[in-house]
Amino acid sequence: MGPERMVLHVLLNRTEWVEDVLEMIQAEDFRDPIDRRIFELIAADDIDAARSDPDPRIASRLERLRGDVEDLTHPREQLHDAMARIQNRSSGSLAEGLRKELAHTVEEERQAELIREIDRLRKERPEKGANQGAAAWAVLRHLEKGS
Repeated sequence: MGPERMVLHVLLNRTEWVEDVLEMIQAEDFRDPIDRRIFELIAADDIDAARSDPDPRIASRLERLRGDVEDLTHPREQLHDAMARIQNRSSGSLAEGLRKELAHTVEEERQAELIREIDRLRKERPEKGANQGAAAWAVLRHLEKGS
């Protein structure tokens, strides 16, 4: 199960964690439109709307994601890992977009801004192979306190 579906799987089975996760990731972080729609329904606390959604794939995937609770052997850690992977991917995509903009920018002040932002993202991004992100760790710590 990929990171996006793992986040959905955990949230569908641990609804008390939704608010904390919403502080760290948004629907735009989901690449798959069906997963994005399910995340939007979870965020809106309207998961029952999936039954009447015009796209039948929504309800079908939702049922698969709800099932197999046995897969959640360590839900906090599984959620943390999935969120870190999503955040890592998102910051990498943002940095790549900034690098492309930098290559086409001639104004020195804007170049300096872009370089600072790229450097900030590089410093925030976990090293390759590490599955930890500061924001995801903060959510994990919060969940541990609340449960």
